[in-house]
Amino acid sequence: MGTIILGYDVESASQDTSGFLEGAQALHQKHDVPWSIYVTGKTVDVCTDDLLRIKDDPLLSIGQHTYNHILLKS
Repeated sequence: MGTIILGYDVESASQDTSGFLEGAQALHQKHDVPWSIYVTGKTVDVCTDDLLRIKDDPLLSIGQHTYNHILLKS
């Protein structure tokens, strides 16, 4: 049997981010499924406390990419 890892791009730096992270963590813990989140630097700046609350989840890996996803090409 293989391993399933779900990854989420968490680019929003809004009130919704906290609820998403809390709900996603509960779901993954309930089903014992590893998960990854990829956050922008702006999300880290705005949602630091939310990320600190979940960072030690053994099922979670956190990656970061760019600061705010400014499009460099059309």
